[in-house]
Amino acid sequence: MADSENLKDEFLKLGADVVILGGQSKNPSVQEILNAIGKTEKENVYILPNNKNVITTAKMAAEKSKKTVVVLDTKKQCLTDIIF
Repeated sequence: MADSENLKDEFLKLGADVVILGGQSKNPSVQEILNAIGKTEKENVYILPNNKNVITTAKMAAEKSKKTVVVLDTKKQCLTDIIF
């Protein structure tokens, strides 16, 4: 998750397959996270929510996905905010 287009672009440049825009006032839904998971061809997906309010939603999406999805309980944004 990234809280701005600029940060999203940086994560994509660093190799992320998909980056969801979000932040304190805009938390993605389970379906938005599932859609992001579906956009990658990888079978193993790592989600770094970087927001305590999104961790539960990301875990719900992980349970619904047919892929192996690991949600890391990250709560601070840094340059590792990448969904591989």
